[in-house]
Amino acid sequence: MGEQGKLATLDNALSRFAAFTPSRARALEIIRRMWGEVREWKTTFEAYGASGLLLDQLAGAFRTLEDIASPKLVGEIRG
Repeated sequence: MGEQGKLATLDNALSRFAAFTPSRARALEIIRRMWGEVREWKTTFEAYGASGLLLDQLAGAFRTLEDIASPKLVGEIRG
């Protein structure tokens, strides 16, 4: 839980980075790595033979970076 309670945003998660890592820079590095992998979810699922129907069913579970981070944080993540 971040400073905004259970709000599911990266900004909120980052507000309590010290619970997980000693520096904000390291927290951003972790977020960048995770985002880099998760944003490729569809390609990965397709490579393993997932059907179009399954991809459609899962699409709502994977939000875009812009949906879960402020414009400022998006800029920091994208570098």
